Amino acid sequence: MFAAALSAALVPSVRVPPTVGAARARLFAVRCSEEPAQPPESPESPELTKVGSKAYYEGFLTQPVDETVTVERGDGTEQAAKFAASSFSVIAVLFIGFMASNGLL
Repeated sequence: MFAAALSAALVPSVRVPPTVGAARARLFAVRCSEEPAQPPESPESPELTKVGSKAYYEGFLTQPVDETVTVERGDGTEQAAKFAASSFSVIAVLFIGFMASNGLL
């Protein structure tokens, strides 16, 4: 009840089409920004390669790695080292717990 009263107070009255049911007519969508006057122009993109084609797989070996990706995310070495260290620590804790529970420490 409170939410319906609050939304009615915050949202200006909107003319609801007759095809909309009563339950849905109480729900309002609030726009946070204005609609653009013109749709955004799509930039010219290169021709897409079909996934699974020979050219698609050749691109893995012939195309250079995009430098912006490696600058933003790194080359993966740091992530691999963190994953290995955290995996080792979890396994070490489980192993020490196992040894301690069986009186082997």
